[in-house]
Amino acid sequence: MLRFQKLKQGMIVGSLWLAMLGIPAGASAEPNLNNGKRLYKKHCLMCHGLKGEGRFGPNLTDNFWLYGNTTADIIKIVTEGVPDNGMVRWEGKLSETGIVDVVGYVESLKGSNPPHAKAPQGKEYPD
Repeated sequence: MLRFQKLKQGMIVGSLWLAMLGIPAGASAEPNLNNGKRLYKKHCLMCHGLKGEGRFGPNLTDNFWLYGNTTADIIKIVTEGVPDNGMVRWEGKLSETGIVDVVGYVESLKGSNPPHAKAPQGKEYPD
């Protein structure tokens, strides 16, 4: 229940971030996790692993984050990318709804502790 509440709170912040980015109000701030998982498998697993465990990119399942751990931070990372570290800019490649769905799915991976997870990177953000 706590994870769902955090996701809901994060999506409110995320919807504010969408507004700041000029994404239309019609874009849902409620993620479709099935679509997010589908898009993740298509675009993200090469770098972040099938279960978010990290490969070339960082582990997405622990409490360590390189560029912030809020929904707004993750939306910004996915939207703008981090070219210096190889993170692709997904704005214009994924729809606004697709970005929200992927971010929702990524947030659902937190704490899942997959096998063979990459070592922590970045700053720790306790629950």
